[in-house]
Amino acid sequence: MKKRIMMLAMAAVFCWANLAQAENPEVLLKVDVFSKYICSNGAIASDKMSIQPNLQLSWKNGWYVGILSFLGVHNYNRNSASENDLYFGYTFETENLKFDTSYWYYMLYDLHKSSDDVNAIIEQVSWKTCPVPSLTPYVKLEGDMPNKKSGPKKGFQWRVGLQYEVATKYFPLKFDASLNAAENHVYGLKSGVTCGRLDVSAPIKLFSKYTLEPNIHYARNNGDPDGRAGKGFTKSNELWFGIGLSRTF
Repeated sequence: MKKRIMMLAMAAVFCWANLAQAENPEVLLKVDVFSKYICSNGAIASDKMSIQPNLQLSWKNGWYVGILSFLGVHNYNRNSASENDLYFGYTFETENLKFDTSYWYYMLYDLHKSSDDVNAIIEQVSWKTCPVPSLTPYVKLEGDMPNKKSGPKKGFQWRVGLQYEVATKYFPLKFDASLNAAENHVYGLKSGVTCGRLDVSAPIKLFSKYTLEPNIHYARNNGDPDGRAGKGFTKSNELWFGIGLSRTF
């Protein structure tokens, strides 16, 4: 409880410090509905939909803070649960590269007791000036640090991917193909290459401030590493879809 209070206090101070500046933050409100709750590219109780509201404040100086929730989900013991993730970060660009560094505090609760919370530091680097038009290579690194010695382990995950955007008459089509790997995965999955993943989305602008974004995803996992089904996952390969609605202020 003390760590959660510290995180909330840290986020509050962070917001106050930025709001005290002359500029006002951009506010993003978003709600996604997915056909499955996906964690580490595997579904937990795949017959259940997941509703994911997100609130984020962003400043022109590169700082941002937010909360992302997952409603109607299940934890690794298949108990009904909810997840609330607090995060803040900083993004900046050079002539050729874009950097995004963020700190996340994952909080997953079931109806019986609080599950292990996890701290995570995420770094993503994107190459803006790739010679191929509309193609953006990127590398994403994540270090996971559980709060308790028992349960989840300290782990490290990384993703290497390519993002490609196709312009159509009415809206862009965005493709994201990636290869995912892990070392001492936080939930005990086998180290090494864990899956290949493809994400496709089509953000559609509505009335200038709103965006409707249908999306579909496929994860081809590396067999059944360390018995995925035995760790709460339903199967080794996953196909899921969703739709999101967002508004900026």
